Amino acid sequence: MRSKRRLTILFSVTISILILSSLFVFLRAGSIYGYQRFYNIDSHPRVDAIVCLAGARGRIEHAARIWNSYYLESQKNAFVNVPVLFVSGMGKKSNWNVFSSQVPEDILANLKQENVILENESEDTRQNAIEVEKRRAAEDWTRILLVTSSYHMKRAQLFFRSVLGDDVQVLSVALEQEPFSLRGWFSTGESIRITIIEYIKILLQRPTL
Repeated sequence: MRSKRRLTILFSVTISILILSSLFVFLRAGSIYGYQRFYNIDSHPRVDAIVCLAGARGRIEHAARIWNSYYLESQKNAFVNVPVLFVSGMGKKSNWNVFSSQVPEDILANLKQENVILENESEDTRQNAIEVEKRRAAEDWTRILLVTSSYHMKRAQLFFRSVLGDDVQVLSVALEQEPFSLRGWFSTGESIRITIIEYIKILLQRPTL
């Protein structure tokens, strides 16, 4: 009887812990949208490279539009530097045709192959950061603009700051897509799933800063 009672208590405690842990994760998951930006992208802050983390719909087009805005501004203002577009994690078989198929034609009129670096070795966020660090060291970059989805930005920032350290300043511009936002992430099953997975990844993979 005592053994059965102990098992019942243990089961109840385990269930309670699981429920409380799940509630904690749900309540805290929205914090992944708490990244900050202290500059105006329309002012075209000087950067050596726009680093786009491929892997989700819309990221490459968003990064290409940002690059194009630098290019168009440089045609009016000679002091505006046009950064290279570094696309990380494109996939082993990716090439210019795969990349260009995701970029609007009006932007491709300005964006040429010599303006783009396609990196296809990395397979996760940490490897993205490592590959960028390799290029940074070779090219002596001191400032980059990081572009990824809003739900991925917090984790990307953590890895990039950990891997790149103080050698380079990391600015960031997130691709804002509803419902992936601080106010809307819990509005659909898919956004809840992705947000919670990202939060758990931060808890499990969080790099040492």
